[in-house]
Parts: sequence; structure tokens; C-alpha cells
Amino acid sequence: MKLPTLSRLWKVLRNALVAVCGLAILVALLPSKARSQLGLDPCCAMMSVGLNSISGLLRSVVAQPLGSIQQSQQQSANFEQQVVFPMAAISQARNMAVQFQSQFVQMRQLFQLPISSATLPMPQLLEQSLLSGNPAQCHRSQATTLLCMAP
Repeated sequence: MKLPTLSRLWKVLRNALVAVCGLAILVALLPSKARSQLGLDPCCAMMSVGLNSISGLLRSVVAQPLGSIQQSQQQSANFEQQVVFPMAAISQARNMAVQFQSQFVQMRQLFQLPISSATLPMPQLLEQSLLSGNPAQCHRSQATTLLCMAP
């Protein structure tokens, strides 16, 4: 029983020894001096000055024209909203259209009411041919008129 435990212990120690040796070799191969970024480097100061000058140029040369472009676009949008497409006039026109539509529906229903005032058979025939709206019955209505008007 002691033999398997010792072999396992030997494997763990051997792996630990290999890891420590590998780490020591890695530390030995690393460069001895490394530059840190804790202090200000002259190159960083030059980059900062260059970026500040670019930022100033962008504010003066690019931002002002873009501001005037934005202002003119805002003015044209306000003009469109107040003069060309005023919401109050559009809603008033919509309401009027709905009102006209309901009136036209009522008129259509009124025109579709059946109208028949003739009571005798010949005048009823004449009335039917005249109210049918069919031009092919025109010759029939002439003959019926003559029959209705005959004494």
C-alpha cells in the first residue's frame, strides 16, 4: 500500500520541480530592464500637444460650419412644420374629409331609395323604363309614352 502512495507523491514532486525549473528559465530569459508608463515620456507630451492642436482645429474649422449647417436645417424643418405642412391645417382637412364622406354616404343612400309613384300599369311601365337608366330601353319608353298619353 505504501508503494502506490510513494509513486504518486514522486510524480507530484517531479511535476512541481519541472514547473519551478521552467519558471526559473523563463525569468532568466526575460529582459532585465523594462520601461514603465508611470512617468511622462517626452513622446507622450508631444502627442498630447499634437492632439490638442488637432482638437482646436476641429473645433474652429469644422465645428463652426457644421453648426451653421445644422442651424439652417433646423430653420428649414421649422418652416416646413409651420408653413408647408402645418399640423392644425392637416387635422382640420382630415376632419372635413371625414365629414364630407359621411354626407356623401347619406346622399348615396337617399338616391338609392326606391321611387315609384305610378299606380296604373302603363304609367308604371313607363316609369320603370325611365328610372332604369338603361339607354337600350329608350325605344320602349317612347312607345309606352304614346300609349300612356293616348286618350
